[in-house]
Amino acid sequence: LASRVVQRRLEILEASVTVAFSVIGMLAEQFVPDGPWLRLYNTEEQHWERLMNWQHATMYLFFALAGGVALAVHTTGSAPIALDRLLLAIAFFTEGFLFLYHLHGRAMLDVHVHQLLLYAVFGTALTAFLEMFLRG
Repeated sequence: LASRVVQRRLEILEASVTVAFSVIGMLAEQFVPDGPWLRLYNTEEQHWERLMNWQHATMYLFFALAGGVALAVHTTGSAPIALDRLLLAIAFFTEGFLFLYHLHGRAMLDVHVHQLLLYAVFGTALTAFLEMFLRG
C-alpha cells in the first residue's frame, strides 16, 4: 500500500517538474535578448520572426501539455490513466517532426547528428505510445 502512495507522489512530482521546466523553456526561447518576444510575424518587413525559437517553444508547449495532463490524471480520478502516456507520445512525435524539418541549411555533420537524434526521439515516441496499452 505504501508503495502505491509513493508511486503516485512520484508521478505528481514528475509531472510538476515537466510542466515547470517546459514553461521555463518556452519563456527562455521567447525572451532571450535576440528572441522574438512573442512576435510571430513582422508586418513592417513582411517576414516571420525567429522561427527557430518558435519551433523550440512549440516543442516545450507539447511537453507542458503532457505534464499538465499527467498532473490531471494523477491528482484527480476523472481522466483515463493512459491519457498521460498518449500526450507524452504526442509530445515526442512533435519533437521528432520538428527535428525532421530542422535540418534545412545546416552543415553535413549537424544534419547527421540531427538524424541520429531522430531515431532516438521516434523510438521514444513509439515506446510511450505502446506504454499507453501495456502500462508497467
